[in-house]
Amino acid sequence: MVKEGMYNGADSLVILLAEFEASSKQLISDLTSSLQKNLPTLGCPSGVEIQFWTHEWEKHGTCSESSLKQHDYFEITVNLKQKANLIDALTSEGIQAAGNSYNLSSIKEAIEKGVGFTPFIECNVDSSDNRQLYQVYLAGPFAKKDWYDIKAPSVFQVKNVGKTLVSRTQGTKDGEAYAYLIQVS
Repeated sequence: MVKEGMYNGADSLVILLAEFEASSKQLISDLTSSLQKNLPTLGCPSGVEIQFWTHEWEKHGTCSESSLKQHDYFEITVNLKQKANLIDALTSEGIQAAGNSYNLSSIKEAIEKGVGFTPFIECNVDSSDNRQLYQVYLAGPFAKKDWYDIKAPSVFQVKNVGKTLVSRTQGTKDGEAYAYLIQVS
């Protein structure tokens, strides 16, 4: 606890973070079950979801704070994740994560067919020196009513960790809302 007349940056940060987490929990309480399903904490112990969501808001969502409130940010995140399901787009074309190898053009075509946008695909190398799909970026104008119901005047960056997406608003391009979807396998 910070006492009057004393300043300890670390203690102050912990207090501020705890206060923010408490207010965050209240602001998004109606979205909790949806967030647990669509935006789980894959790398954190059970029961600390609010810390993870607070981190995601602080890192990604605050960029949208002038046009989207925290609740709207998370609601749009869930809506976008449900509408642009890259895993479904791949599996519907027979591409499955079962240790098989696929041609890059096949992956691009499956995603484009499934979600309507040509992706940029990023690969990395695993510990056995195998190339693997790491991230998929999609960009294009999204019809607001087709993708989400909340007015979102900006660019979305949507990051998929496992099967979960996180969005970040960045601005508009040529007056259109653009969405950047990222899927991490």
